[in-house]
Amino acid sequence: MIKNRLSVLLAVFIILTTACSSSKWVVENQNEIDRNDFELIESVQFLERSGQTTPDNPIVSFNLKAANTFQYAQRVRTDRYIQRYTPSLKSILLGVAGAGLATSAAIVVDQPEINKQVLFGTAGFLTLSSFLNMKPTGDPTPTGESRLLRKTGTITETDTVRAAPIAGNTPSYTVYYNREAIVLRNDIPYVNGSYSINLIDELNPENFEYDSSDAITLEVYFNDVTYQETIALSDFFESFVVVSSDVTALRDEPELDSRNILTDLANGSQMKLVSEDSLWYKVLYGISETWISKSDAYPIWRPSEFASQLNIIAIPNIPFGNVDIESNIPRLTSQNDSAYAFVIANREYQGAYSERTYAERDARLMEEYFQNALSIPANHIYRAINVETRQQLARAYNRLATSLRSEQKRLIVYVSGYVKTGINDDVLLLGTNRGSNEQ
Repeated sequence: MIKNRLSVLLAVFIILTTACSSSKWVVENQNEIDRNDFELIESVQFLERSGQTTPDNPIVSFNLKAANTFQYAQRVRTDRYIQRYTPSLKSILLGVAGAGLATSAAIVVDQPEINKQVLFGTAGFLTLSSFLNMKPTGDPTPTGESRLLRKTGTITETDTVRAAPIAGNTPSYTVYYNREAIVLRNDIPYVNGSYSINLIDELNPENFEYDSSDAITLEVYFNDVTYQETIALSDFFESFVVVSSDVTALRDEPELDSRNILTDLANGSQMKLVSEDSLWYKVLYGISETWISKSDAYPIWRPSEFASQLNIIAIPNIPFGNVDIESNIPRLTSQNDSAYAFVIANREYQGAYSERTYAERDARLMEEYFQNALSIPANHIYRAINVETRQQLARAYNRLATSLRSEQKRLIVYVSGYVKTGINDDVLLLGTNRGSNEQ
């Protein structure tokens, strides 16, 4: 009895866990693009700017691209899915109950043999039907299989791809500066997979006046299309300065102070320009940032490799008396007590006037000359150095005038600085205060 019950339970368990599956095709898209059914309608080559132009890389590069226009067929797309099914417990119970009733009727009720056969057949049919009445379990699982069926239309798409050069179809370019063509219709060479223009090879920096805001206009012609680009000169040239005065002081601070002078630079010295203001150029001296007066130099454009060829002429600070002209002063006369000398030396000019680097040294040389060659006593020599105002000059002159009142004297005046002619042909000494004060 127990074995029969276990058998029944096992049978029910097997029945309930029995499952099957089936596949079906589902329409997913009525206008799926068929990538295998296409026609090339048009292919147009064009140029695409690439990279960035810098002084270290003065190249303007263009990639050659092709815009390919294709017409694709559109079709109905169906995807295949797998659906899992399991028996319905409710259907099984009802089917088994109906089969049981039919079987009982065939056994218990006394009926003709044919009626019994019909009842037994009905019981079997109900049992089989209950097992076949399954319900779907979970969501359909896609198999990854697709089919493209009938054509429903067409669609046009454009793809952009890298292209290879075509013989006889080479781009050319023209360079304009201040609305004037300076390079005319040169072909662009194809180098390492792109069309490249080396601006340093084509443009001479000496043909450009220095202006940090200046630019050129580049026009490139290809396939009846003109590509135009404005390129600043500072994008492919670097800024340098050249000393234009005989001598200029190289300073570690942008101030007129003899204590911040590192060395003196001679005419023609070249240095890398870092920045500028209204009075000073900040330049590189080795790796150090230093300053020189704007009135003593002018800026130029040059390629970046010019930095390795700079001509810097530094003048050493030789102590006074070590130069022949300072040490070999002749003695021309004997003691001359009736002679006086007034020495004026202005060095630290600003504004439009360049600094007179050796003004103070020249003044000292003249003092030595007056004392040794002309035998003027040291207390007869008066000095006025770096005069800014009338008051400064007046105080120095008043000291001299006091000594000249007693009797007839001989006066020698030496000036190292800037002067100009005033009203009635008066000679006016320019003060050092930005070169604007007149003494």
